[in-house]
Amino acid sequence: MNQLPQLKYRVEALAAATPRFYSFALRSFASPSSLKLLFIDTVKRGDSVFDVGANRGIFTSYFSNLVGSRGEVHAFEPSPKTCETLRAALLLRTLHDNVTVNCCAVGEAKGDALLRTPGTDDAQASLVEHTDGSWSDSPEVHTHHARSSRWTSMWKLEDCTK
Repeated sequence: MNQLPQLKYRVEALAAATPRFYSFALRSFASPSSLKLLFIDTVKRGDSVFDVGANRGIFTSYFSNLVGSRGEVHAFEPSPKTCETLRAALLLRTLHDNVTVNCCAVGEAKGDALLRTPGTDDAQASLVEHTDGSWSDSPEVHTHHARSSRWTSMWKLEDCTK
C-alpha cells in the first residue's frame, strides 16, 4: 500500500496547528484552493464547525485539524454508503477525536427525505434535483431514502442518527 497519501494527511494535520505557517506554506509551495485559504483565516482553534453535506470528508478532516482537540466538528451526510466512506476517511486524515458523524440530511422538516444522485457522482447528491454540471450529463438520476432532521435552535438538531 502506498503510504504517501497518509503521510500527506498527517503533515497537513500537523501544519494546521499553526495556521499562519500553514497559510504561508500553501501559498509558497502549492496551488491552494481559495476555500482552504478562507477556512484557515476563519476557523480557529476551539471553534465548533458544522459541515452539512460532508460527503467523503475532505473539508470535514480539514476542519477537524483546524479546530484542534478543544474544538468540534459536526458532519452531516445523508447517504449511508457515503457516510461509511466518510468515517473511514476521517480515521486516515485527522489527528483529533473531535468529529461527530451524523448520517442524515439537514432540512426544514424532520422525517424521510428523497436523496437524488446524478449517475455515480455522489459528490453532487442533493435533496433537490438540479439541471447543470453532472446533473445535465447524467442519463440517470438515482434516488435513495434518507433520514432528514431539522434545526430547532442554533445547537439542537431533532432526530439525527449518529
